[in-house]
Amino acid sequence: TTLADSTVTSAKLSGALVTPSTLDVNGNELILDADADTSIHASTDDQIDFKVGGSDKMVLTGSALSLSSSASGDARTLTVGGSGNSGTNSGTINIQAGGSGTGILNFKYETAIKASIGSNVSDGDMRLSTNGSERLRITNAGNVGIGGTPAATQILDIVKNQSASTRAKITNNTGNSASHSELMLQTGGASSGDPFINFNNEVVNFAMGVDNSDSDKFKISNNATLGTNDRLVIDSSGNVAIGATSAGAKLDVNENSSTAYSATGEPREDIIIHNTNGADGSGVNNYASLGFQVASGATSQGFINYVRTADNLGAFTFSQRTGSSSYAEAMRIDSSGKVGIGTSSPNAKLEVTGSSDGDLT
Repeated sequence: TTLADSTVTSAKLSGALVTPSTLDVNGNELILDADADTSIHASTDDQIDFKVGGSDKMVLTGSALSLSSSASGDARTLTVGGSGNSGTNSGTINIQAGGSGTGILNFKYETAIKASIGSNVSDGDMRLSTNGSERLRITNAGNVGIGGTPAATQILDIVKNQSASTRAKITNNTGNSASHSELMLQTGGASSGDPFINFNNEVVNFAMGVDNSDSDKFKISNNATLGTNDRLVIDSSGNVAIGATSAGAKLDVNENSSTAYSATGEPREDIIIHNTNGADGSGVNNYASLGFQVASGATSQGFINYVRTADNLGAFTFSQRTGSSSYAEAMRIDSSGKVGIGTSSPNAKLEVTGSSDGDLT
């Protein structure tokens, strides 16, 4: 049947529809299936509605293509690409902005934009935003910023301004002995730079890591990099240096001071062993101790102790192991300078007490 220029209010086709120029449905539906629930219609100016199964599935306007729906549980999926799971099928979605605009993919709930992904034409950076605020940015150089724009020299920059701790957490909740959480810093070999962590409060810098240029020593340095103002150094043998760049023993503490010793003044302390228990009028017989041990079985032990005897006073004692479970004090120097050997209460500058070799006072 051929319909010349005329108006048709209703028509049902059993074959193909061929039009020589324009088909004007004038706001009515173009029904596409036998049960009349799949159609295309334009009941609103400048808008095309695509209906499948009796409900709108897609709406096309002059500025947008929408797959939204108000029906509860009615989901929308847009698939771009070839069919099948093999071969080289691929799909592409282009979001193109002109001039100095921004290409944006928005995620909305009802009328509110909850999240978006976009790229600005002017800088080429990729931005991810939630609730109207930028959360993550990948620059055109590949640097990643979380909470801010990354500096040009930083591959990852994390910023969170808040009245609480800002932390990054690595968690492995698998319950076996191999389930570690690990942060690895790696450089390209012995001739490369140093793997280290920099601590900076905008007042002072500390660096901690491995100094490749100094025999791979582990260092803590009071500087933005390793090798300057080294405060603690551990070499590959496990020797520890404090205040020096190398250790001559398992523990080597260095101090460079020209302060003269005074027999009546408080000395400078290079190492402190401090027992903090006790206060004014209390803590008598509390002590701090330095122990010496030889062997790993039936261990020989000796101790240098400082014992609190009163407020601001104390005594040095030298004690040792005398059996499998017995210990004895061998010598004491009290706060007045009296020395006792075999006695804890010397009554002279030197008092020696023994049970078999005689007494010397």
